[in-house]
Amino acid sequence: MTAFESFYNENVPRLRRKIASYNEALAQDDNALLRPFRAYMADLNEGGKCLRGLLVNLGYRLAGHDTCEESDGAALAFEFFQTGVLIHDDIIDKASYRRGKKTMTVRYNESMTERGLTPPASGDTRESLSESAALCCGDYLITAANLFLAEQYSSHPCAVPVIAEFDRIILNTIRGELLDVVLPTEITDPAHGDNSGELLMTSVYDIYHLKTSQYSVVGPLHLGMLLGGMKPEEMALVDALADELGIAFQIKDDLLGIYGDEEIVGKDIGSDISEFKQTILYAFMKCRAADRMPELLQHYGKSPATAEDVAAVRTIFEETGARRFAEDEMNACFERAGRQMEEMTFIDEGTKAVLRDFIDYCRNRLK
Repeated sequence: MTAFESFYNENVPRLRRKIASYNEALAQDDNALLRPFRAYMADLNEGGKCLRGLLVNLGYRLAGHDTCEESDGAALAFEFFQTGVLIHDDIIDKASYRRGKKTMTVRYNESMTERGLTPPASGDTRESLSESAALCCGDYLITAANLFLAEQYSSHPCAVPVIAEFDRIILNTIRGELLDVVLPTEITDPAHGDNSGELLMTSVYDIYHLKTSQYSVVGPLHLGMLLGGMKPEEMALVDALADELGIAFQIKDDLLGIYGDEEIVGKDIGSDISEFKQTILYAFMKCRAADRMPELLQHYGKSPATAEDVAAVRTIFEETGARRFAEDEMNACFERAGRQMEEMTFIDEGTKAVLRDFIDYCRNRLK
């Protein structure tokens, strides 16, 4: 068992017990019409890997604490925030499943259908009403996460900076998501002219920094370090390492979205193609293989993407060097993160082992 696996087994069961306890209250509401939605939220709040919550614990340990339970309030707040963000993501992506369960929009749509309910407002549909309800639920969980954090640390000396940092993480995540949503359309504006390829690549990296990196790695680690009282100059060094790791994590996701094993990844491998996802692979094509773009666009953005479309996109990415470029960028990020970690003399060897194994986990994961 690796040091990271040991750290995971030491902390995640405790986090899951506390999430389950929180969900008991979350599922309750005085209004009978709201109660089903509260139950939906509680159900969707369970079943995740708790990776971001665990990274809050790890950030607290990086600050020099042997036990991490004092950081559980921030870890749980991050998990609740994540569920809210995922509900919003599912609306944007029109997804049907999340964490092996039906999404909020699907659940309410099916509930209305089973009861024979139709929205009375002209122009409203079950689908649009389901999305509106899900949007409210996502808003609720993100706000509940902030309230939970404030309540947990109301008397803590770092309460104000911790809550402010949490809000900054949320704002950066929303900025990244907004850019992700509008980029495919905005990049087609003729006003960008010959600079559209470089603008696309820059924007893809901005999404990686703002969304994946802040939301998945930098944010939770920083929250734990801040709560643990780490020196600002030391936090800045860990933030730089975490940013490299977050970018590598997203590039790995982009590669798995095209080349992964569908049964292992747990999602339709063609989804990135049918969603016209703006990735480092696609940006490379626009910047450095423009002559093959007409061929790529015969398949990329096609919905639903067939097995033939996936095979064609894979071949084009390989033949143009897009896959190799993405892999090289990802590996360079992993290598820089590893070197930066080894140079951090303020981190004890036991904690370095956990961080080192986490880097390896991110590098070698198949889903």
